[in-house]
Formats: sequence, structure tokens, C-alpha cells
Amino acid sequence: MKGLMKSSGIEGNGISFVMTDTQIVSESFIENLNNLLNTGEIPNLMLPEDKEEINNGLRPVCNEKKIVDSLDNIAALFVSRVRENLHICLCMSPVGETLRVRCRQFPALVNCCTLDWFGRWPEEALLYVSTEFLKELPEATDEVKAGLAEMCMKIHISVEEMAEKFYDSLRRRIYTTPKSYLDLISLYLKVLEKKRHEFNLNKNRLAIGLKKLNDTNTNIAELKETLAEMQPKLVIKNEELKVALVKVNADKAIADEKEAVVSAEAEIVNAKASEAKAIADDAQADLDAAKPELDNAQKALAMLDKDSIVEIKAFKTPPQGVVFVMECVMILLGEAKDWASIKKVLGDTNGFLNKLKTYDVTKTAEKVWKKARDGYISKPNFDPAEVKKISIAASALCTWANACSKYQMVTKKVAPKKAKLAEVTVVLNEAQAELKIKLDMVQNVKDQVAKLEAECQAMQDEKEDLEFKMDRDTKRMFRAEKLVVLLADEGVRWKSTVEIITGDIERLVGNVFLSCACISYFGAFTG
Repeated sequence: MKGLMKSSGIEGNGISFVMTDTQIVSESFIENLNNLLNTGEIPNLMLPEDKEEINNGLRPVCNEKKIVDSLDNIAALFVSRVRENLHICLCMSPVGETLRVRCRQFPALVNCCTLDWFGRWPEEALLYVSTEFLKELPEATDEVKAGLAEMCMKIHISVEEMAEKFYDSLRRRIYTTPKSYLDLISLYLKVLEKKRHEFNLNKNRLAIGLKKLNDTNTNIAELKETLAEMQPKLVIKNEELKVALVKVNADKAIADEKEAVVSAEAEIVNAKASEAKAIADDAQADLDAAKPELDNAQKALAMLDKDSIVEIKAFKTPPQGVVFVMECVMILLGEAKDWASIKKVLGDTNGFLNKLKTYDVTKTAEKVWKKARDGYISKPNFDPAEVKKISIAASALCTWANACSKYQMVTKKVAPKKAKLAEVTVVLNEAQAELKIKLDMVQNVKDQVAKLEAECQAMQDEKEDLEFKMDRDTKRMFRAEKLVVLLADEGVRWKSTVEIITGDIERLVGNVFLSCACISYFGAFTG
């Protein structure tokens, strides 16, 4: 209402506000309209910002009409423009006491309004309205539609005539408004659609039942053919499965026998492998025990450099301890042990050091080691600590010789074990190779057995599937035959009922109309 009042009062737009009695959900609506009709405004509707909008909008209008743009003049101008441009149209039914009570409570509905009483529609109007509403009626001929439209008109007119007689007899007014006429048509279409849906639903149910019976007969024939085809297939599968199971059991027995033999051989091979590992571990333990001696030799060599070698070479008359150590080293290296030859060997410093670093104790003959030990290494004066007092380089060479001697003794002790290990390893490799061949053979047999078992399982599954399907189809066929026998008489009755229902749908159009006419107008006379 605020928006309508602003549009008509400020902008001067002509507006008609139409409200029906069904839209009046609260009596305060009519109170506001009563105030608007009396004074041209609704109390407490406009807020300060709304009033400011009205003042700003109507000042130019006041200037055009040469009216002083005071607040009172603007308010009066706004009210007058609202009364001039905004028209209220109230549509109310005279049925009951509602209109009478509202006219007493709100006098403006009578004093400020023009009351138009719409009387009865002419027959042509009633017939036109019913024809328009019923022209889309499904499943009815034009003749039926025309008859229904005329019947609507005649019933409404007859009710109006009866209302007049009722008033003459009992002085009680009964109103039949155009809305009653529209309600009659609307109720008829609604009930007709509901009944048509019920009839079609029943018809479809019976039709579906008949179709199911026909389908069941077809399914029974198909199930009989299917069972006839499955029976020989099941016999064949049973025979194939028996043959396959015999072959699987035979192959499995062979595989188990071979596996037992191979398992015994595998135990022997594993025992040999354990023996070889024990020998290897024993030899490695001895070598690990001698490893510190080899490390001592390497440390001693690390102490030697060119200056150390030059130091020994520089002796014109070397001390007896230096000569003693150098002679032992020369014996081990396979060189002459006179001092001139020693000096010549020491002349190639890099070559000499390289020989010491790459010296392999296992390639030196045992008689050389015996000569070195008996003549030098076993002597009390072949002591690195004593030699160190004379020459540090000679002390390092003394340490190297001692370490090499001890390491050679260990390798000599380990040599038989290595030989035994090599011999056992050869036998072990041959046994493992032979065992692998036999294991592969056993595995091939197992694979063949597994393949056959898988094929047997597939046959078993297929056989069980066939048995399941045969059992299922047999039960279905039995139930279907029982159903068809029990419903044979019902099928005949359903078929005749469907035909009857199809004819009743055509008669339904008229029967429903009489019921709706009674429902629409009976309440007006019974209160």
C-alpha cells in the first residue's frame, strides 16, 4: 500500500487496487482500507524517510500549481492526489454474515464506496462459460460436451429459481453467485478426473493380470524346452568330470612321489651346503685372525718413503742390523743379498716400494720362507725395536717381513681348507644343478596337476550351475502351472470385466455430473 500511495500521490499514476474476500486473511486489512477511503491515508504508515521522499517529490508540483510548498500544503496535496488517482475495488460474496458485519464495523465500505450488486448471469453467459470449460474434456464426443454444458446452465438456473421460492416461503435468502457456478464446473472436472483415474487403474490392473497369465503360459513352454536341453548337457558334464578327476588323482600321486624323492635329495644337498659353509667360515676365521698382521705390514710400508730408502742407501758401511734386515728382504724379493746388489735395488726407489706394496705371500716358494725364517726372522736380533735404534726405515722393513711371515704361515694353514672348500663347492654346484632340474620337473608336474584341478573345478562349477538352473526352472514351471490352473476361471472373468469397465468409462461422464451438482448446491439450502 505504501508503494501504491507513493506511485499515485507523488507520480500521479492512476491505479486500481483490487482485493477479493478470499485474500482478506486479517480484518486489519479492511481497517487500513477503511482509513484510506475515509481520509486518503493510513495512520503511522509513512516513516520519516518516506515523508522526506514525499516532500521532495511534490515540491515541483506545488510550484507548478503556485501553492506555497509548506509541509502542511504538501501533505494535503499528497492526500488529495492519492484520493484522486488510487481507487479501491473490493469484491465480496453476499453469502453468510461476513459482508453485513464488515459493513457495520467499517462504515467507509458503504459511505465512501459505490456498491455494485452483480445479479444472475444470463443463460447465454452461463452456457458460454460452461462450454469453454468443458471443450477440452477428454474421452467425450461433441454431443456429450454440448449436453453437459447445457445441463450446467439449467441446473444453475433451476437452483436460482428454487432460491426465490425458498425466500418466498421462509423469508430466508439463499445466494447462488457466479463462483458457485464455476465451483460446480471445477468440482465436476476434478471428480471426473479422479474417477477416470480409478477406472483406468482398475482396468490396467486387470489388463496386466491377463498379460501376466499369457506371459506365464509362454514362459512355461520356454522352461520345458530349456529343461529338455539342459538334461543331456548335465549327463555329459558328469561323465567328463569323472574322467578328469581320475586323471587328476593319478597325476597328483606321481607328483607326490617325485616330490618325496626330490625332497630327500634336497636334504642331502642342504647338508653339503652346510658343510661347505662351515669350511668357508673356518677358513675365513683363520684369515680374519691373520688380518692384523697384514695390516701391520701395510702400516710399516706406509712409514717408508724415498727419504727413508735414500737413508739406507747412503750407508757406505751399513750397520750389521741394517744389513741383516736388508738381506732378509732381498731373500723374500728374490734378489741378491750382497750390499752392492742391495744398493742397486734401492736405487729404483719407486720400484722397490711398489714391490713391497704388491708383495703376495702366497706366490713365494716355501723354501724361500724357510730360508728367511731360519736365517733371519727367527733370530733374536731380528727385532724391530732393536733395529729402530739404528735405522727407522730398516725397523719398518723388519716389521714388514715379520708380518708377511706370520700371514704366510696362516695362509699355508688355510690352504688345505680352501682346497677342501673348492672340492666341496664343485660337488655342491653339481648337486644343486641336478636338484634344480628335478625341482623344475616336479614343478611342471605340479603345474599340470593344478591346471587339471582348475579345469575340474570349472567343470564342477558348470555342473552345479546347470543343476541350480534346472532346479530353479523346474520349481518355476511347477509354480507357473499351478498359478495358471488356479487362475484359469479368473482370467475369463477379468477379460469380461475389462470390457465392462471400458463401457462404464463412457457412462461415467454423466453419472459424475449429477453427484457434483448435488454437492455444489445442497449446502446452500442446508446451512
